[in-house]
Amino acid sequence: MFDLFDTETYTDLDQLLIKYINGNLEQVAFMRIRELAEAVHVSPATVMRFSQKAGFASFPEMKVAIKNYVEQQKSILKNEERRRGILPLDVFSNDLEEQIDLITAKLIEAPLIYCLGMGSSGVMAEYAAKQFTTIGLRSFHATSLYLPYLKESQKHSPKDVTLLFSVSGETFEILHIANLLKEAEAFSVSITNHIENHLAGLTSINLSYDTSYDRLQYNVDISSQLPVVFIIETLVKKLYLLKHSGKKEELNQK
Repeated sequence: MFDLFDTETYTDLDQLLIKYINGNLEQVAFMRIRELAEAVHVSPATVMRFSQKAGFASFPEMKVAIKNYVEQQKSILKNEERRRGILPLDVFSNDLEEQIDLITAKLIEAPLIYCLGMGSSGVMAEYAAKQFTTIGLRSFHATSLYLPYLKESQKHSPKDVTLLFSVSGETFEILHIANLLKEAEAFSVSITNHIENHLAGLTSINLSYDTSYDRLQYNVDISSQLPVVFIIETLVKKLYLLKHSGKKEELNQK
């Protein structure tokens, strides 16, 4: 909950309080000041100073804010259930949840997230990058697929993650990037329509969906991007819950 505050100004005791509160939000929302102080092994005065430093007039006011935050988290999960009813379940593979969790674990630790695509897939790459940035992750998108970091491996952190968007999975420029990433043993994810394509075989993980491929001619592609939007939003919501709740078990909630 306190991720958005300037935690660098907090003392070591304040950091202990932040860690405990973020890991026990529902319990803290109903604790008395002395109960919280005993749980963290600090004085009630330390808890009071912390609440004021965090911008609240009093400890009770901070508890109200925590209660509201918990309700907001529950609302996100409830809305997620409704969102999942938009698309038929058979659009995605049976192991989608498992794959999403693996990717989320990589993204939350990534110093930088690259989102690459061309055409309508480029639009999806831009949308993904903006969504990741919104929740506090460092991300950028590119439709010009000649990235200098691929030529000098020292510029590329081993924890960086690259998301490659391609409806067909056969876009030449995307395949070129995927080959370079594979040679560099970098973690990459492809998002494609169907799994039977060259791109899927070049990336660490492939997230595929099964809808009609409606490319009428070279520059007219009206294939649905709804499954891609669904994948992006699922990743972002799971990342948000993990980042702001401090509870990895939230990843498995539906």
